[in-house]
Amino acid sequence: MANVSDPRVPLLIEHAKASKQAYDRGHRRPELPSNLQDLSGIDLRMTTLRGANLSGANLTGANLNHADLISADLTNAKLQSADLRDAGLSGANLNNADLSGADLTNAALVEADLEYANLTDANLTGAKFRGAKFNGANLIWLTDATKLNELRPHLLIQPEEDGKLRIKVISLFYSLK
Repeated sequence: MANVSDPRVPLLIEHAKASKQAYDRGHRRPELPSNLQDLSGIDLRMTTLRGANLSGANLTGANLNHADLISADLTNAKLQSADLRDAGLSGANLNNADLSGADLTNAALVEADLEYANLTDANLTGAKFRGAKFNGANLIWLTDATKLNELRPHLLIQPEEDGKLRIKVISLFYSLK
């Protein structure tokens, strides 16, 4: 469960409810209040944030394990190293979101918009992407993150005219981690 002792959690849940109501009625979702822009490290496990406007939010290192973010707006959100295991992100807008190092194991991203998202070093094991948009999405695929000086491809994912995804190697580099 979410850490309810964190004063940001109830405020965020209320914002999510207002966002969802506006979204369901076809109205513009309210913007995230300035006091909720920095949500880094927040514990939102198993929290319902369905339809929430989290555009531009800093959720770096946030625990969103099993969170319901269906149809949420996460445009330009910072989700570096976030725990999104088993999260519901179907229909979410992750356009230009930074998901570098995020754990998306078994996450549902059906029909999610991941255009121009940064998925470098993200764990996508078991994630469901049926119908998701990846135009311009960025991946750096690590075959073995523990080895130094290993040649690694930098991948760009783009849809073809027939709707199939094309994975293009745009550069090769050595990791100096």
